[in-house]
Amino acid sequence: MSSPPRSSSIKRPDPRNAHSPVPSGPLLRSRASKSSPSATPQQLFYSLKKEIVATNGPAYFERDGIAPETGHLVARSLCEDGDVERKSVTISYNPISLVLSIKMPTVAHEAVQEWVISEVKVKTLLTGFFSVGELDSIFILGPRRYDSFPPPWNNIYKEPDVAITFAGVPLPMIAVEVGYTESWPKLLRDRDLWIIGGAPHVNAVLLVKWNLRKNNHVAGYLELHRPGVANPPRLVSIKKLFELFW
Repeated sequence: MSSPPRSSSIKRPDPRNAHSPVPSGPLLRSRASKSSPSATPQQLFYSLKKEIVATNGPAYFERDGIAPETGHLVARSLCEDGDVERKSVTISYNPISLVLSIKMPTVAHEAVQEWVISEVKVKTLLTGFFSVGELDSIFILGPRRYDSFPPPWNNIYKEPDVAITFAGVPLPMIAVEVGYTESWPKLLRDRDLWIIGGAPHVNAVLLVKWNLRKNNHVAGYLELHRPGVANPPRLVSIKKLFELFW
C-alpha cells in the first residue's frame, strides 16, 4: 500500500462536522453487508474506515452492490488513509461482482511471502533454474496496490498478499492470494479477477487456504491456477509454509 496517491480521492470533511472446505476457527470474523443505494462515496468511505479502525484482526468483511466508479474511488482512498494503513489491511474492489472487500490478515500471512522468496530466490538459484542476473530482475513484493488494469477492467482495485513481478510492468506475473478469514469461494473470485482482468500480464495465481487448529496444527491446501488450464495441481501438506511461526 505504498504506491503514490492519485489526484482523485474522497474529500475529507471538517472533523468537527463528522457525524470452504477448511473450517474457520472461533476467532475468525467475517461480515458481509449491502451498501445503501443512496450512500455517497464519502459515506461509504467513513463507514468502512470506522469498521477497519474498530476491528482487531484477523477479519474479513465486505460491501456488495457498489458501483464501479464508487468502489474504485473508495478503495484507493482507503489505501491512502493513514489510520487504515496502520491496520495493515488488504483492500480489493471487484467491478464484476460489485464487491468491495477488506481483509485483515494474521501475522502468519508473512510466512507465505517468506516461503515464496525461498522458493523463487533461493531454490531456483541452487538448482540452476535461474541465474543471478535473471533473479536480479524478479521482485517479490508484499501487499501493494494494483489499479492499472486495461479496459474494460480499469475499475479493478487489487492488493495481493504476495506479487511476483518484473520492474516496469503494470501487473504481477504471479499473484498470491492467502485465505484465513477469507473463504475458498472468495479466493476463487480473486483468481478470476486476476486471470480475466490481468490478461495477458498475469500468468498464474497461487491460492493458499489455511486454518490454525488445536495445538497450533496448520491445515489447508495450495493450488496453482493458470489461464485456460483446468484441474490445477493441489498441494495438501502446507505446514512447511508456516514453520517460521509454529
